[in-house]
Amino acid sequence: MAQKTPKSKKKPLVYLAIILPILGFGSVSLVCALIVAYSRIKGIPRSGVPNLNGILISLPALVLWVPISLFLTNLVLFCVAPLRRAAERYAIQAERPGFIESQEDLMKLLFVVALICIPLIVLGFVL
Repeated sequence: MAQKTPKSKKKPLVYLAIILPILGFGSVSLVCALIVAYSRIKGIPRSGVPNLNGILISLPALVLWVPISLFLTNLVLFCVAPLRRAAERYAIQAERPGFIESQEDLMKLLFVVALICIPLIVLGFVL
């Protein structure tokens, strides 16, 4: 009979309470700001933004926002003492990396994603 592996500890709900607003509101705000900037630069109404340009601007911006929002979430969790204690407790119990290691990994991921997404966003502005 195969051995059962112990279930990993579930993340505290406070993670969702912090990350969902940052991820949701931030992504919508970023895309809206970029589309408004494009429409002002080109001198056209927002409804007149071509589909290709809208896609080249918004999709890479959404992908780029994910590691940024995770980075910001970690900062919020670290800066608020009760949240930091809950996060540290979870990291120890689940054998996950701590704050510094997580931030370093997110910065590496952000760098790679930015190398791909920023040129696409610029291409959306140029076309």
